[in-house]
Amino acid sequence: VLDETIPVSPEDFFLLFFSDSSTFLSRYHSERGDTDINIGVWHEVPDMGYMREMSYSAKTNAPIGPPRSMVNETARYSLTTATRHLVIETQTVLLDIPYGDYFRVEARWSVTDNNNTAASTTTTNNNNNDPPPSSHVVLTLGVNFLKSTMFKGKIQVNTMQQTSESYRKWLVMATEELKKPDVEATLKRRSLKSSTSSSRSSTPRTSSSESIVVGGGVGGVGGVGGVG
Repeated sequence: VLDETIPVSPEDFFLLFFSDSSTFLSRYHSERGDTDINIGVWHEVPDMGYMREMSYSAKTNAPIGPPRSMVNETARYSLTTATRHLVIETQTVLLDIPYGDYFRVEARWSVTDNNNTAASTTTTNNNNNDPPPSSHVVLTLGVNFLKSTMFKGKIQVNTMQQTSESYRKWLVMATEELKKPDVEATLKRRSLKSSTSSSRSSTPRTSSSESIVVGGGVGGVGGVGGVG
């Protein structure tokens, strides 16, 4: 769905777009026309990593069923320190559409440091010999069916199409966000803080393990597809 290079480190990618202190996700959902947006805070769950829940009411964009549906998302993330690899995955449940309990929409963000150096952690480059921060962002989508239905093909096509369009809107908004003067100022202020003093909501907790098992609550289903 997305395969992009974004001029921030994986840590700042999380800070700008997915941290508790960021307002980007709420603004993104509002721009899509979502209402009743409720975004929880990241919290540690034993044996599961860091998770958060969110819910919102989304337009269905379907000729049958209700005009809107409540949507629940569950998120988990992990950042591996050795490779500076951030992974966020989403599992989205559509509560009110026909056959909504038959499937889940799953998304996986993989954000890797193009420079692969622990020294470059912000968009502020204090050493002229160091390359500017840059991350390779790959987003993949899937529809996981829990029950069999004759409408599987139609649900899959509609959901993938509308969700892909939603994430392309996310990319446009993220690109515009990075151009804002206050964003650069925010990252400069962050560069003055040591990693030990950074707030829990601003910086993702890390793991030294190379094995990452996560899930995420991030982009959301753009206009719910279903069988319409």
